[in-house]
Amino acid sequence: MHHYSITNAPNSPTLPLIVRVKNVFSVLLGLREIGLHFIREDPNGAIEFDRNIFGYCSINGKAIFIHRDVHLHQQIRTVLHELKHCSQIAMGQQYSVSEATRERDANLFELEYSPPCDPQAIERWLARIERTLVEVVRENYERRIFGN
Repeated sequence: MHHYSITNAPNSPTLPLIVRVKNVFSVLLGLREIGLHFIREDPNGAIEFDRNIFGYCSINGKAIFIHRDVHLHQQIRTVLHELKHCSQIAMGQQYSVSEATRERDANLFELEYSPPCDPQAIERWLARIERTLVEVVRENYERRIFGN
């Protein structure tokens, strides 16, 4: 068994970027107020998994827990993956879809948006996604208001 405990957020200049990714993709997936927490490996930790993990989603889909001590690129991929699980829970799929299918779906979502590795490139990648999201919201708003 692998043991983990909840820990403080990393003391890193990349933390705001991780939070921003969580916020942008929460909106993209139609999620509200998803908590972001960090975990670390801990031989005495109360959180137990049968394999090594990079993160997990709370059972109610309202929070994600990301491994604090892995590379930024992996943290961001894990945020995407776990947010997809939050979305699945919000849609009630935890009962109607097999675990293997949910996991495959989260893996595909993570790969679809596959972030770059370099922090500056991640910043540009995220800015592009934000612009697209704002444009879609604006177009939908205009369509509803002006009937175009």
